[in-house]
Amino acid sequence: MTRKRLWFPRVHDLTAERDQLAVDLRAAQAQIASLTHAAIVLDERERLAREIHDTIAQDLKTLVLTVQRGRRELRYGNAPAAATQLVILEDSMRRALKDTRALVASGVPVGIEGGLTTALNELGEQVESESNVSVTVRARGTADLSPETEALLVDCAREALANVRMHSEATAASMTVSTTHGSAVLRVADNGHGFDATPTIANDGHGLSRMRDQLVAAHGSLSVISTPGKGAAFVASVPYIAAIGV
Repeated sequence: MTRKRLWFPRVHDLTAERDQLAVDLRAAQAQIASLTHAAIVLDERERLAREIHDTIAQDLKTLVLTVQRGRRELRYGNAPAAATQLVILEDSMRRALKDTRALVASGVPVGIEGGLTTALNELGEQVESESNVSVTVRARGTADLSPETEALLVDCAREALANVRMHSEATAASMTVSTTHGSAVLRVADNGHGFDATPTIANDGHGLSRMRDQLVAAHGSLSVISTPGKGAAFVASVPYIAAIGV
């Protein structure tokens, strides 16, 4: 009888402990689910911020520059040149509308439909039509890059060309993509006035900082190479794994 009296309370205690553990487990699962949801929301916000900066914000900058050029041509009485700027303005607005719709749809990352080479050629043509910068594109060994890698490289190219247009006073730029030793390398170079790259690395603007952060998150890197009077080059490198069967 003594053993039974001792055994029943022990069973009761073990049952209570099991029930409490079950309650604690459900609470922990709920907390994990909440944290996971918060992380997903944060990632989505960051993705949207990147997409807006890389597409819509750049399109709006182009619209402002085009309007300014058109107003200047009108002020000088150059109606044909002003009409050309209106055509460019319409094309830019259509592209901004397309980018906005793609962003809302949240489907394929904006700018890589048709593959990396097509996207870079279209980007180069856009810059040529909206500025005095001639752009050449060369891509090799890129057929097996993942959509994510392509999107990242296009984002980097877009940001680098924006810097070329806004700051370099260049007349020509080149975009080169190659794959070597498991890395995809994008190089955007220009023949502009150049600058001291040392403080740029330490205190670059929002666009370059964001580009560098994206590359680091993908285990890649960004280098800025320039000296005054000798142009500049932006080199982005990101590792990739070739698709099976390619």
